[in-house]
Amino acid sequence: MQSESSTGVKNNNIVTVEDEKLIGADCSDLAEETQMKLIEGNTNPEITFEFLGSVYAESTAACFLKVKIQNAAPGVDDSYSLFNLVSGKTYRIFDSLESMNAALETM
Repeated sequence: MQSESSTGVKNNNIVTVEDEKLIGADCSDLAEETQMKLIEGNTNPEITFEFLGSVYAESTAACFLKVKIQNAAPGVDDSYSLFNLVSGKTYRIFDSLESMNAALETM
């Protein structure tokens, strides 16, 4: 049992350290690359992105790009997204900037 415990702890420490090094060193670079990918990959002319910066959430060891998604289609409200820069996927969508910022404060 002791070897399993120490192995599990060791593996967890390695993963945490690697994630922190990647995110801490590359968060800004990842944000810039992701912005370009989102713009280039957008095929809907009614959708535009406003990039509100990136944020590192220490508690989750993740880096997020804050994005305002504007849709010119009638009856469609703007939305706000936290885009996980490491996984390359949308983490969560919000209906207001205030709710997105409140969620970030709890991370």
